[in-house]
Amino acid sequence: MFSIAIDTCFRACSVSVRRDGADDAQRYSEIGRGHADCLIAMMQDVARSANVDWSKLTKIIVTAGPGTFTGQRVGIACAQGLMLASGAEAWTATSLQAIAATARRVQALETGADIAVVVSAGRGDVYWQLLRGDCVPHSGPERLSATDLITRAKGFCGVFVGSEADRLYDITGRQPATSGEPARTIWADARDLHDLAANRCLVRATSLRPQYLRPPDAEPNRDILPRQ
Repeated sequence: MFSIAIDTCFRACSVSVRRDGADDAQRYSEIGRGHADCLIAMMQDVARSANVDWSKLTKIIVTAGPGTFTGQRVGIACAQGLMLASGAEAWTATSLQAIAATARRVQALETGADIAVVVSAGRGDVYWQLLRGDCVPHSGPERLSATDLITRAKGFCGVFVGSEADRLYDITGRQPATSGEPARTIWADARDLHDLAANRCLVRATSLRPQYLRPPDAEPNRDILPRQ
Protein backbone atom coordinates (compact mmCIF):
# COMPACT_ATOMS: atom_id res chain seq x y z
CA MET A 1 0.00 0.00 0.00
CA PHE A 2 1.29 3.45 -0.83
CA SER A 3 0.22 7.08 -1.22
CA ILE A 4 1.24 9.67 -3.77
CA ALA A 5 1.33 13.45 -3.27
CA ILE A 6 1.33 16.06 -6.03
CA ASP A 7 1.83 19.83 -6.12
CA THR A 8 1.84 21.97 -9.26
CA CYS A 9 0.15 25.20 -8.13
CA PHE A 10 2.96 27.78 -8.30
CA ARG A 11 6.58 27.88 -9.54
CA ALA A 12 7.50 24.45 -8.18
CA CYS A 13 6.46 21.01 -9.37
CA SER A 14 6.83 18.08 -7.00
CA VAL A 15 5.77 14.46 -6.53
CA SER A 16 6.31 12.19 -3.54
CA VAL A 17 5.58 8.54 -2.86
CA ARG A 18 5.28 7.26 0.70
CA ARG A 19 4.94 3.62 1.70
CA ASP A 20 4.57 2.23 5.23
CA GLY A 21 5.05 5.67 6.74
CA ALA A 22 8.40 6.30 5.06
CA ASP A 23 9.28 8.45 2.04
CA ASP A 24 10.24 6.08 -0.78
CA ALA A 25 10.90 8.61 -3.54
CA GLN A 26 10.33 12.28 -4.21
CA ARG A 27 11.16 14.82 -6.87
CA TYR A 28 11.06 18.62 -6.60
CA SER A 29 11.95 21.31 -9.12
CA GLU A 30 11.29 25.05 -9.33
CA ILE A 31 10.46 25.21 -13.03
CA GLY A 32 8.20 28.26 -13.33
CA ARG A 33 6.37 26.84 -16.38
CA GLY A 34 5.86 23.53 -18.12
CA HIS A 35 4.19 21.69 -15.25
CA ALA A 36 2.38 19.22 -17.50
CA ASP A 37 5.55 17.81 -19.05
CA CYS A 38 7.47 17.95 -15.79
CA LEU A 39 4.77 16.25 -13.70
CA ILE A 40 4.44 13.19 -15.93
CA ALA A 41 8.22 12.75 -16.08
CA MET A 42 8.46 13.09 -12.30
CA MET A 43 5.71 10.55 -11.72
CA GLN A 44 7.42 8.05 -13.98
CA ASP A 45 10.71 8.68 -12.21
CA VAL A 46 9.38 8.22 -8.66
CA ALA A 47 7.41 5.15 -9.74
CA ARG A 48 10.61 3.54 -11.04
CA SER A 49 12.65 4.61 -8.04
CA ALA A 50 10.12 3.30 -5.53
CA ASN A 51 9.23 0.26 -7.68
CA VAL A 52 5.54 0.87 -7.00
CA ASP A 53 2.68 -1.45 -7.86
CA TRP A 54 -0.04 0.96 -9.01
CA SER A 55 -2.74 -1.55 -8.01
CA LYS A 56 -1.72 -0.87 -4.40
CA LEU A 57 -2.27 2.90 -4.54
CA THR A 58 -4.60 3.76 -1.64
CA LYS A 59 -4.33 7.54 -1.22
CA ILE A 60 -3.83 10.52 -3.55
CA ILE A 61 -3.01 13.92 -2.05
CA VAL A 62 -3.04 17.02 -4.23
CA THR A 63 -2.98 20.78 -3.82
CA ALA A 64 -6.17 22.29 -5.23
CA GLY A 65 -5.13 25.92 -5.40
CA PRO A 66 -5.04 28.82 -5.46
CA GLY A 67 -2.23 29.20 -7.94
CA THR A 68 -1.57 29.54 -11.64
CA PHE A 69 -4.46 28.46 -13.84
CA THR A 70 -2.47 25.91 -15.83
CA GLY A 71 -0.61 24.58 -12.80
CA GLN A 72 -3.78 23.97 -10.82
CA ARG A 73 -5.49 22.18 -13.70
CA VAL A 74 -2.49 19.93 -14.39
CA GLY A 75 -2.25 18.65 -10.84
CA ILE A 76 -6.00 18.21 -10.40
CA ALA A 77 -6.42 16.44 -13.75
CA CYS A 78 -3.61 14.02 -12.95
CA ALA A 79 -5.00 13.27 -9.48
CA GLN A 80 -8.51 12.85 -10.91
CA GLY A 81 -7.22 10.34 -13.45
CA LEU A 82 -5.41 8.36 -10.78
CA MET A 83 -8.50 8.36 -8.57
CA LEU A 84 -10.75 7.09 -11.36
CA ALA A 85 -8.29 4.44 -12.50
CA SER A 86 -7.33 3.11 -9.07
CA GLY A 87 -10.32 3.77 -6.84
CA ALA A 88 -7.94 5.31 -4.29
CA GLU A 89 -9.26 7.96 -1.94
CA ALA A 90 -8.32 11.57 -2.68
CA TRP A 91 -7.40 14.30 -0.21
CA THR A 92 -6.80 17.98 -0.93
CA ALA A 93 -4.78 20.75 0.65
CA THR A 94 -4.76 24.39 -0.31
CA SER A 95 -1.52 25.41 -1.99
CA LEU A 96 -0.93 27.92 0.81
CA GLN A 97 -1.38 25.25 3.46
CA ALA A 98 1.20 23.14 1.64
CA ILE A 99 3.64 26.08 1.54
CA ALA A 100 3.17 26.50 5.31
CA ALA A 101 3.95 22.81 5.88
CA THR A 102 7.14 23.00 3.83
CA ALA A 103 8.21 26.24 5.51
CA ARG A 104 7.63 24.68 8.92
CA ARG A 105 10.02 21.84 8.04
CA VAL A 106 12.65 23.84 6.13
CA GLN A 107 12.76 26.88 8.40
CA ALA A 108 12.03 25.01 11.65
CA LEU A 109 9.10 27.26 12.51
CA GLU A 110 7.76 27.22 16.04
CA THR A 111 4.62 25.08 16.18
CA GLY A 112 2.95 27.47 18.62
CA ALA A 113 3.04 30.49 16.31
CA ASP A 114 0.31 31.17 13.75
CA ILE A 115 1.40 31.25 10.11
CA ALA A 116 0.24 33.71 7.44
CA VAL A 117 1.04 32.51 3.93
CA VAL A 118 1.20 35.36 1.43
CA VAL A 119 1.88 34.79 -2.27
CA SER A 120 1.59 37.17 -5.20
CA ALA A 121 -1.61 36.70 -7.19
CA GLY A 122 -0.71 39.18 -9.95
CA ARG A 123 -2.36 42.49 -10.77
CA GLY A 124 -1.11 43.87 -7.43
CA ASP A 125 -3.14 41.38 -5.39
CA VAL A 126 -2.00 38.55 -3.13
CA TYR A 127 -3.26 35.20 -1.94
CA TRP A 128 -3.50 35.05 1.85
CA GLN A 129 -4.29 32.26 4.28
CA LEU A 130 -4.02 32.16 8.04
CA LEU A 131 -3.12 28.85 9.70
CA ARG A 132 -2.22 27.50 13.11
CA GLY A 133 1.36 26.48 13.74
CA ASP A 134 0.45 22.86 12.98
CA CYS A 135 -0.91 23.97 9.57
CA VAL A 136 -4.58 23.54 10.43
CA PRO A 137 -6.36 26.47 8.71
CA HIS A 138 -7.97 29.21 10.75
CA SER A 139 -9.75 30.23 7.55
CA GLY A 140 -9.78 29.50 3.84
CA PRO A 141 -7.50 31.19 1.29
CA GLU A 142 -8.42 34.70 0.15
CA ARG A 143 -7.37 37.15 -2.52
CA LEU A 144 -6.52 40.54 -1.03
CA SER A 145 -5.73 43.95 -2.45
CA ALA A 146 -2.49 45.66 -1.43
CA THR A 147 -4.40 47.94 0.95
CA ASP A 148 -6.22 45.07 2.65
CA LEU A 149 -2.99 43.11 2.88
CA ILE A 150 -1.22 45.87 4.80
CA THR A 151 -4.15 46.12 7.21
CA ARG A 152 -4.09 42.37 7.85
CA ALA A 153 -0.31 42.26 8.18
CA LYS A 154 -0.14 45.02 10.77
CA GLY A 155 -2.63 43.17 12.95
CA PHE A 156 -0.83 39.82 12.69
CA CYS A 157 1.74 38.70 15.26
CA GLY A 158 2.78 35.31 13.86
CA VAL A 159 5.13 34.15 11.10
CA PHE A 160 4.94 35.29 7.47
CA VAL A 161 5.92 32.86 4.72
CA GLY A 162 5.56 32.95 0.94
CA SER A 163 6.79 35.17 -1.87
CA GLU A 164 5.63 38.37 -0.11
CA ALA A 165 6.96 37.50 3.36
CA ASP A 166 10.05 39.72 3.22
CA ARG A 167 8.00 42.72 2.11
CA LEU A 168 5.58 42.25 5.00
CA TYR A 169 8.37 41.96 7.54
CA ASP A 170 9.72 45.27 6.19
CA ILE A 171 6.29 46.92 6.39
CA THR A 172 5.65 45.74 9.94
CA GLY A 173 9.21 46.41 11.10
CA ARG A 174 9.66 42.88 12.38
CA GLN A 175 12.35 40.27 11.88
CA PRO A 176 11.66 36.68 10.80
CA ALA A 177 12.01 34.23 13.68
CA THR A 178 13.33 30.97 12.23
CA SER A 179 15.99 28.52 13.34
CA GLY A 180 16.36 26.62 10.07
CA GLU A 181 17.36 27.93 6.65
CA PRO A 182 17.53 31.72 6.18
CA ALA A 183 14.39 33.50 5.03
CA ARG A 184 13.68 32.91 1.35
CA THR A 185 10.71 32.21 -0.85
CA ILE A 186 9.39 28.79 0.10
CA TRP A 187 7.29 26.83 -2.36
CA ALA A 188 5.35 23.70 -1.47
CA ASP A 189 7.13 20.35 -1.56
CA ALA A 190 4.77 17.40 -2.05
CA ARG A 191 6.60 15.31 0.56
CA ASP A 192 5.04 17.50 3.28
CA LEU A 193 1.52 16.72 2.11
CA HIS A 194 1.86 13.19 3.52
CA ASP A 195 2.39 14.61 7.01
CA LEU A 196 -0.61 16.91 6.66
CA ALA A 197 -2.74 13.89 5.77
CA ALA A 198 -1.34 11.82 8.63
CA ASN A 199 -2.11 14.66 11.07
CA ARG A 200 -5.70 14.95 9.76
CA CYS A 201 -5.17 18.48 8.47
CA LEU A 202 -6.65 17.83 5.01
CA VAL A 203 -10.07 17.44 3.41
CA ARG A 204 -11.20 14.22 1.79
CA ALA A 205 -12.61 14.85 -1.70
CA THR A 206 -15.16 12.87 -3.68
CA SER A 207 -14.45 15.04 -6.71
CA LEU A 208 -11.53 17.33 -7.49
CA ARG A 209 -11.79 20.92 -8.68
CA PRO A 210 -9.24 23.74 -8.86
CA GLN A 211 -9.76 26.50 -6.31
CA TYR A 212 -9.69 29.63 -8.43
CA LEU A 213 -9.75 32.91 -6.53
CA ARG A 214 -9.44 35.30 -9.46
CA PRO A 215 -10.67 35.53 -13.05
CA PRO A 216 -8.37 34.35 -15.86
CA ASP A 217 -6.03 36.82 -17.56
CA ALA A 218 -7.20 35.66 -20.99
CA GLU A 219 -10.72 36.42 -22.20
CA PRO A 220 -12.61 34.82 -25.08
CA ASN A 221 -12.73 36.76 -28.35
CA ARG A 222 -16.33 37.91 -28.49
CA ASP A 223 -15.94 39.05 -32.10
CA ILE A 224 -15.74 35.48 -33.39
CA LEU A 225 -19.05 34.37 -34.83
CA PRO A 226 -20.52 31.16 -33.38
CA ARG A 227 -20.56 28.08 -35.57
CA GLN A 228 -23.80 27.45 -37.46
